[in-house]
Amino acid sequence: MQVINPISIAQQCPFAGGGVVYKARDFLSRVNDSLVYYDDVVCLQYGIFREAFTTDQGDEVINLKLIPNPASTTVDVIVYPTLEESCRITISNTMGEVVYSATGDNSVKLKTVDISKFTNGIYVVSVRSNSIYKNAKLTITR
Repeated sequence: MQVINPISIAQQCPFAGGGVVYKARDFLSRVNDSLVYYDDVVCLQYGIFREAFTTDQGDEVINLKLIPNPASTTVDVIVYPTLEESCRITISNTMGEVVYSATGDNSVKLKTVDISKFTNGIYVVSVRSNSIYKNAKLTITR
């Protein structure tokens, strides 16, 4: 019986390896969440060229900050500078299931989210609008 190392799968180009690459990365992130994957370099070896998706609004770069992180009861989702359009804030667990979703209007750059009912673990906070898409990792510990 051949044993396959999940690290060798996770280090493949996700555009060539498919969904199993993301599953291997998810599995490994539960053990070591500081692993970094250089998809742009690895995918070039397969002949896949991809350009970075910028999150610019004009000349300004949009930033997403979570305070506190790690958090236990509430987290402030801060988007700066203030967006000129409404946005959707979602929080997903490591399995990709959306556990929180809300729409923020364009005048609010701060959204406080109650996370007291979420289980401990790592979550992905996403902010999306017509012009931006930004992710940040949130750790919940108690």
